Amino acid sequence: MEPFKEMAEMIPGNQRTVYTEAGGLKIGLPKTDPERMWIDTYCAIKTSNVNAVLVCYIKHPGDDPEFQLHIDGIRTQSYNADRLQDALHEWRAVADRA
Repeated sequence: MEPFKEMAEMIPGNQRTVYTEAGGLKIGLPKTDPERMWIDTYCAIKTSNVNAVLVCYIKHPGDDPEFQLHIDGIRTQSYNADRLQDALHEWRAVADRA
């Protein structure tokens, strides 16, 4: 997540938390909740031009990570670990629009 975080940090006036390791599908849900994620981490960019979040979910220890790009609250893309360069390319495009 470091390259995504670095891009989000470079956005002047970013109104969102740039990076967190404790998203809402990890914090506040009991471990028995089927919606709970073992890892829910994200980077975010919000300006007057764009509101975007790149999340990383891992459901259970040992599972492969799933990355999702959300723009204005809508999931627009999903990526597996093999497609991280594609995700980084899209995130760069989001940062350029900000």
